[in-house]
Order: sequence, then C-alpha cells, then structure tokens
Amino acid sequence: MNKLVYIALFVLLGLTSEVFGQTYSPNSNNTYTTCSGTFYDSGGANNNYGNNQNYTVTFCSGNGQPIYLNFTNFNLQNGSDFLLIYAGNSIASPQIGTYSANSPGTVISANGCITFRFISNNTNTDPGWSAIIGCGTPPTANINMSNGSSTTCNTNIYDNGGPNNNYTNNQNITYTISPSTPGSFVQVNFTA
Repeated sequence: MNKLVYIALFVLLGLTSEVFGQTYSPNSNNTYTTCSGTFYDSGGANNNYGNNQNYTVTFCSGNGQPIYLNFTNFNLQNGSDFLLIYAGNSIASPQIGTYSANSPGTVISANGCITFRFISNNTNTDPGWSAIIGCGTPPTANINMSNGSSTTCNTNIYDNGGPNNNYTNNQNITYTISPSTPGSFVQVNFTA
C-alpha cells in the first residue's frame, strides 16, 4: 500500500488526530486555521468540560475549501448546556443548529470557516465532545437507524440491522437529517 492509501484509511477510521497529532481543547475565545486534528470541549479527551463556560471557537480551512467537523462523541447536560454552530467566521453567520441532547453528526461550512459557541450552566458537567476536523468533502459515513437527528452529509443510512443484517422486530424509529448549510436541501437516494 502506498502512503496516500494509508492516510485515507486513517481518515476514514477517524484517526486523523493520531496521524497529525493536533488537538484543540480551548476554554476561551480562539480562531484556528487548520484542515486536520481533533476538536474537544475544554476538558480534553479524558475530562468533563467545566461549569459556567461561555466561549467561541472558529475553525477556518485557510485554503478556500469547505471545512467540516465529524462529531464522534457528544454528551452534554441535556437542556442545560449547549453547543451552537454557525456556518461562517462568527456568531453573526447563519446558524447551523443548537445542540444539547443530540449529536450534530457531521457539520460542514462551504465558505471555509465554521464557528462554535459553547455555553454551560453552573451545575453538573458531562464528558462533552470530540470531533474530527477536515477540509473538502467529508468522507462517506454509515449510520444505522436509531431515534435521533444529524446534519450529516455523504451518508449511507441503514435500518437498525446495518448493511449486513436484517432489521429487528417491533421497530418504530424516527431519524431526521437536516442540511448542514442553512437554506440548502437534503437529497436521499434509495439504493436497495
């Protein structure tokens, strides 16, 4: 296998930060120019975020390409702590969404910058989040149906049995996909 194939495999497996070693775990306002790494809440990879936090973080590609973040973990105090996401370089940009209970999935900003504002209250903290940062077109992800929602792009969605198994009995599942850029549309093609 050549080097390009190895890098592609690491990216698809969500190991980008291990290849490039960049981690971002701010607890104050920051702006970063990057197309790789992992974005954590202020607690980093192993600790909970703090109480009474209110900060804004912006990531820009710096090369004109769209930027995306794929949330691989997401756990906030439901209804009390919030991650607000904007498609642009500030909180004045169009809002992609507000997240507390459900993971944002993969969020993308076509204009090359994406902004996050995190607000926590003064009681209880949770593990927070981790998100893989990339530029260009996000790799295709697979989702097995469960109750929830996302703004994931380039996704294969399967029943709860996944691509290789039958779905289970007595299922009543609702999964909502919203566009990652406000004003855009979602297109679904059934292949089987």
